[in-house]
Amino acid sequence: MKKYLLAILFCLVSVNAQAKIIQGKDYKALTSHHATHTKSVEVLEFFSYTCAHCFQMSLKMDAVKWPSYVKLRRIQVMWGEPFEELMRLLATMEKMGKTSVLHHRIFKAILEQGVMLYQKDILFDWIKKQPDINFKQFVGYYNSPAASALSNYYAQQTKAYAIDTLPTIIVGGKYLVLYSSHTHMVAVTRELIAKVLTKK
Repeated sequence: MKKYLLAILFCLVSVNAQAKIIQGKDYKALTSHHATHTKSVEVLEFFSYTCAHCFQMSLKMDAVKWPSYVKLRRIQVMWGEPFEELMRLLATMEKMGKTSVLHHRIFKAILEQGVMLYQKDILFDWIKKQPDINFKQFVGYYNSPAASALSNYYAQQTKAYAIDTLPTIIVGGKYLVLYSSHTHMVAVTRELIAKVLTKK
């Protein structure tokens, strides 16, 4: 009963909760479901640091106070060699616990300042200039097996969900939010979370 109440409450908070979401227009159900956390709803946000729309989507997602049972996980897509460095960067930040510190800063560096952080030497020079990041610690995590494994996970998820559009949001391993305005995508995500909760 508690989950049903949480689902209803969360849905009501959405600015677009009055308009019922429609399969095929707002989202699509995935034919093959992927295992997610049983006691929470996992929301996967596929993006790339080279994507301006992804930056705006990220800002919208971060503006939401997600309930504790929602697990937002960001995944830098793997679409070839140029994306490998960006996957490793995100994996390193995750393992350091510094994603919230650097995430938006990286978008701005690449998109607004033209810093090519997808090149290792340029990335390391940039990291050295970040006052709230310990460079030696960063390099240690960057070269760790844990960061390597997490990078591989990003690549595997990109392939498993056949991601070909950015940004893409997957809710509960069952639903894909169809691309529209960023505000509407957040609203659809809210309602899909409620939908997943009612089926748990």
